Amino acid sequence: MELNYEKVEDTIHIQVTGDIDFEGDYILNEKFEEILNIDGVKSIIINLSEVEKSISSGIGHLVKFHKQLSSRSRTLEIKGISENLFKLFKDINLEKLFPITK
Repeated sequence: MELNYEKVEDTIHIQVTGDIDFEGDYILNEKFEEILNIDGVKSIIINLSEVEKSISSGIGHLVKFHKQLSSRSRTLEIKGISENLFKLFKDINLEKLFPITK
């Protein structure tokens, strides 16, 4: 798994490529911590269209990241998601926490 991001004005755009396995889970956690410490950010947009599956702790990191962003008055949005993850996210009602669009 690979995670790249760029800051454009007050938004960070994150692109995740590859399945979130145990190694990817560690990378995800590290990068989310790094992104939390960037100043001048109001929103985060994550593209998961290149991720077919994720272990449960990867989803847990996403929920934790959302909560940490909310506590800093920042927003999280998923724009671009594979069909497999979209179904999973809908099944566990993640769209109630943050917007998810294909």
